[in-house]
Amino acid sequence: MIAYAVLPMLAALLGFALARSNSCTVEATAQLIEERKLDFLAGLLLAAASAGLVLAALALADPDDPSLPMHFQPGWAPLAGGAVMGLGALVNGRCMLGSITVLGRGNLNYLFTLAGIAAALLATPRIYRLPVAGDGTGMASFGELPPLSVLLATMALVLIIGGSRLWRGERGSTFYLVLAGISGAALFAANPQWSYLAAIDRAVRGEVLGAMAEYDVAAVALFAGATLSAWLRDRFDLAMVAPGQAFACFVGGAAMAVGALIIPGGNDTLLLWTIPGLAGYGLIAYAAMIAVIAVGLVVRRAARRRSSQLTD
Repeated sequence: MIAYAVLPMLAALLGFALARSNSCTVEATAQLIEERKLDFLAGLLLAAASAGLVLAALALADPDDPSLPMHFQPGWAPLAGGAVMGLGALVNGRCMLGSITVLGRGNLNYLFTLAGIAAALLATPRIYRLPVAGDGTGMASFGELPPLSVLLATMALVLIIGGSRLWRGERGSTFYLVLAGISGAALFAANPQWSYLAAIDRAVRGEVLGAMAEYDVAAVALFAGATLSAWLRDRFDLAMVAPGQAFACFVGGAAMAVGALIIPGGNDTLLLWTIPGLAGYGLIAYAAMIAVIAVGLVVRRAARRRSSQLTD
């Protein structure tokens, strides 16, 4: 009974926090390319470090059930999956986290991102499932590192990045980035298969509102929280569907889903569970994603400049 009440509340809190912070990998990479600033990427690192605090604290409190990602030899899958997911995010205009915020603000084109994700998941027989420590023979991603060491290290990272942002007067976004990390990690610790990508996978397979009904409700609450945030800030502005953007969102969503299947895990999972849980494959996948987005943005900017010169 507690799970049914608490999980949707945590998910709504996560959606609310994401909408109040800069939590999109595409926007963060664009800031790096165009402004030579690392502020947004540092903010994402702050959210991941905050999630690490939660996972390490839970592992310290209950070593038998740490709810950590499985440690395994990654091979080429995370690199390839991260690249595909980065390409999808570039086409979509937002990553999986950023899509939540934009859809919450009323941009209906991003409903087609969800449709693209659903189509890709429906087209493959592979079930979207994250490798969790304890499932089979896999060990926890902390490996030989004691949870206390991870807790202290992530705490130091939160203090350093958070303190730096507070010093620059970025109080609001800093608070919400930390809140996003804490609430997101708590959700993944409850059940790593809770995410909206996993909920869509269950829906297309006819398993929605079944044995994991509370997690399906939480996935919907995630978008509700983002919408509430936009409405309270008077940022909700209904944008009707534009065929060109809707098509790009559909293709981008499908590509992001394919990348998430290959890794496995979407960039929401990578930031809030896989990387904070110190699973090496998550860092490889996320680096590949950023690299592809960066290259794509550079190529796109060069093409626009050339087009402008030819026009002049």
